[in-house]
Amino acid sequence: MKSFTDFYETAIRDIAKGTTPDEFAKSFFDYFGIPIIIVDEAYKLLAYANNGSFEDPYWEDIVKYGAARSETIISHYMKAGYLDSIIGANRAIYVDWGVSKDYPQSCGPVYVGKELEGFISLLFMDKSLKTEACRLNTIVCSLFGILLQTSDYKRKTMRNPVRQVFARRFFDPENFSEPLNADGYRPHVDIRPDYQIVVIGPLPGDDSIKELFRGRMHAIYPNVIYQFRKDSLFLLLESRSELKESVLRVRLREVLREYKMHAGLSRHFRNIDDRIYYIEQAVEALHAGMASCAEEEVYCFTEYYPQIFFQKAKTSLSEVNRVPGELAALREYDSKHGTDYADTLYGYLYERNDLNRAAAYLHIHRNTLRYRLEKIRQISGADPDDPETALRLTIGYGVS
Repeated sequence: MKSFTDFYETAIRDIAKGTTPDEFAKSFFDYFGIPIIIVDEAYKLLAYANNGSFEDPYWEDIVKYGAARSETIISHYMKAGYLDSIIGANRAIYVDWGVSKDYPQSCGPVYVGKELEGFISLLFMDKSLKTEACRLNTIVCSLFGILLQTSDYKRKTMRNPVRQVFARRFFDPENFSEPLNADGYRPHVDIRPDYQIVVIGPLPGDDSIKELFRGRMHAIYPNVIYQFRKDSLFLLLESRSELKESVLRVRLREVLREYKMHAGLSRHFRNIDDRIYYIEQAVEALHAGMASCAEEEVYCFTEYYPQIFFQKAKTSLSEVNRVPGELAALREYDSKHGTDYADTLYGYLYERNDLNRAAAYLHIHRNTLRYRLEKIRQISGADPDDPETALRLTIGYGVS
């Protein structure tokens, strides 16, 4: 095996110039001729280098699908003790058991500070090289940690201290009540409305599983802002996702189902300084959904509003969240434009959605009522003829 000294010096120079993970992996392979694969903490592919296909079919899967399959991670890597062994060693180890018994390799953790950021594996079939391979792998992990810490790649896609400070302030409004100006955190925290809060739990006590799960969420939503609080993972999602919300929801359900976890979702919002109300929405949705024993993994505040209201409205639910967001939007519109759409909606719901009776109650023509109902749908985004929506709005009128 070649001396690593020359490679180390070259790699440090390249990192200082801003080399990418792909360039880093290729440089390593060109120098040593040893296949290399680099993944993040959720086994999402970051880079690899090799001539042709890998001998290890699990590596082929990662390259083909962009990440290790969930079944592979849970049924093989975790069950066989790979993750615990690698993370616990703090250095590269030789792996020749479980699914790797026919494909011996070294694998090491990549850390930035004390935070686990990923893994690097070197594939070699000559067992006589294992001592040197593990030593080389440990050095490569250290180099890649430096790359993540110092390059634009780290600042754009991985965690950084500024994002951590922002997350701590965002998710703890009781102790950090001052306004949060997102512009002041750019370019390290580049988020834009609409926003949504997701609270996931209950988390297991095993820190390695927590980190793996957080990594899976990062793979689904790369720009996520997160914080662990007690036995829950708090997430801030924002508008610049490359995936539609419906797709994100499907992928979120898949991950939650694997780990037997649940998620509460807030309504969408635009003013980041109102975060305390939307954090409450996500937390209460999670609790209400789990208490209902519904055969779901994702619970939305809007859908569980009646249960939450009757359980919490007279005790701990904040005044803002006692009123449905659609009704609040109507009242805000009426206040700005001198209209009375909120009163119109009340009359329509009071008469059990009967157009003729509601028009008589409001002393307007039924065609005028039709027009107003269409405007109400546009302004609030709610359909008062949907039974669940009508119930939620009716409750809202009763408490305000």
